Amino acid sequence: MKITSIKHLLLYKLILMVILPMFLVNWLVLSISAASIKKTILRRNTMVEIMIDHFFEDYEHILDQTNRVLSREELKEEEKNNYLKVWRKNFEGVEKLDILDLNGVIKHSSVGEDAGDDMSNFKFIERAVNEKKASWSEFEFYSRNGKEQIMVAKRFDKNILVANITLKSFSKIFNKLAKNSGSKMFILDNDGNAIFYNVGEMSTERKNALRYKYIFMKKNMGNSQVDLIKKEIFDDTIENYLKIRKTGWTTIFIEEEGRKFIFIWDFYKYIILILGLFTLLMISTVYFIVKKILNDIKKLKKIAEKVSNEELPEKKKYNISEIEKLADKFLEMGEIVLERKRILKEKVSFLETLLDTIPEPVYFKDEEYRYLGCNETYAKYIGIRKEELQGKTVYDIFPKDRADMYHRADEELMKTGKAQLYERKLINKMVGYERDVIFHKSIFKDLDGEKTGIIGVVQDITSLKKVMEELKTLSIIDTLTKIYNRRGFNELSIKNWKEAIRYKKKVSIIMGDVDKFKLYNDYYGHQAGDECLRKIAKTLKSSCKRPLDIVGRYGGEEFIILLYDTDLEGAEVVSETIIKNITNLNIEHIKSKHGKKVTISLGGASLIPKVGDNIEILINMADKMLYKAKENGRNRVEL
Repeated sequence: MKITSIKHLLLYKLILMVILPMFLVNWLVLSISAASIKKTILRRNTMVEIMIDHFFEDYEHILDQTNRVLSREELKEEEKNNYLKVWRKNFEGVEKLDILDLNGVIKHSSVGEDAGDDMSNFKFIERAVNEKKASWSEFEFYSRNGKEQIMVAKRFDKNILVANITLKSFSKIFNKLAKNSGSKMFILDNDGNAIFYNVGEMSTERKNALRYKYIFMKKNMGNSQVDLIKKEIFDDTIENYLKIRKTGWTTIFIEEEGRKFIFIWDFYKYIILILGLFTLLMISTVYFIVKKILNDIKKLKKIAEKVSNEELPEKKKYNISEIEKLADKFLEMGEIVLERKRILKEKVSFLETLLDTIPEPVYFKDEEYRYLGCNETYAKYIGIRKEELQGKTVYDIFPKDRADMYHRADEELMKTGKAQLYERKLINKMVGYERDVIFHKSIFKDLDGEKTGIIGVVQDITSLKKVMEELKTLSIIDTLTKIYNRRGFNELSIKNWKEAIRYKKKVSIIMGDVDKFKLYNDYYGHQAGDECLRKIAKTLKSSCKRPLDIVGRYGGEEFIILLYDTDLEGAEVVSETIIKNITNLNIEHIKSKHGKKVTISLGGASLIPKVGDNIEILINMADKMLYKAKENGRNRVEL
């Protein structure tokens, strides 16, 4: 079509090709901005809800860790109350740990006097029996010593583990999350009762309204998450209901009155569209000089340039009133864009702060296994600045053998998409050596469901493993004499016995019994008897100086010694040394016939074990020799 006049130029070129698209873009930007705010608020609240869910999951892990420690075969039933008491101190906020049978009766407890109590009337105990996952109590607070507590239970085979967690520890983390999110928060259990809220003074009418609305939503909407914009508005607030996956409870986020501008924008975009169409109609009836139009367009261009440089220009005079109005809209859009950038920066800062408040190291990578970022804890843990970590791979940070291991795990995760939970060694540059850790890893996806990266959490279990090693040591050491108990002796002697079979070495066993110890105990008392046994055990240990010699308390006043690569003559030399050293202790024993001193009788035996031989054969031989030493007058050795 041929352009014959300025009217046609304005109508077909300026209006249809410039002004109309401009207003459509204006309307689209406002629509996207409003949607972005809605999604930002919902994502922020969802992030807080996820953090709350992880908080509950941490306490469920306590039950798993407790079960792993207490399910060791060597742990006796009568020791479990004391172990629970010691173990509970490892977990902040846990007031009590219990082990129940499937009928709900407490078998063992960190508070010993609670054993035997019946908890079968609690609904969450019944759920724990029938379900494989952890079960949380509702608003049935269990108060002990004036402390309000919530309980969590989980079934492990024929036992139910229950942890009592103080409400104070819940409130502490909830207050922190609510403070960081900038929203008021209200947590309801499955019956609509308030577990926590930070909304200040709230009337009974307001509380009941929240509870009734929650029950109505649960009944009619199946506990689904409700979109922020489709909420009912109560007075000056907007409510956002999100479900806590672990407990089934509901978190209500109450937004402030200032957030209502979101709703205003939903209407404002239609106003902008109508205004744009009206402006187009007015411009189409007016004729301007092309030069003036171009001059005004240059001014508009300067506005766009300044806004792109994050500056807001001053308003100037325009030759054409419609373009002046358009310039106002550009300025308004500039204000909106700059404000949006400021809000987005605040949100990014909030998320970074939220990550940095997490005590566990957290990191995330892209689909090419390069670090996108981490929290401050992870950066300090591996000894690198957060800014330096971005864009690096594990090969830039860790030794190649470790990097290969971490990279293979990442590849497997991206391939399968299944969350990973595994134990590894990780170099902790803060303390200068490797630490035992558990990696919790999963993938994250974009809005189209495509895998876009990996997020991981590192849990340091070095202290936990150290405690377990200490517990294992306690199980094989005699608490009175500090030498091996019968279990410890059996475990170590079996190893030496197998070595002797393999290399055809002689093994000697010496059995010892303190002479007339019962008379000593009756005359001097049990405390003196215990001290006597400690001195004898110390003397036995000092008399057997080789690393492979094993000294143990076999029961009561009876001791046993294994001498690896030692024949009967060597066993006799060691036995004579022991009798001499114990006599030299000069422990008074009025009831003894041997110089009024504490003495010991020894019996020994030696052989080269063959495949199929049992160490009990040699122990029985030594025991017979011990019996012979007693018959022949005690304070002697028989081989």
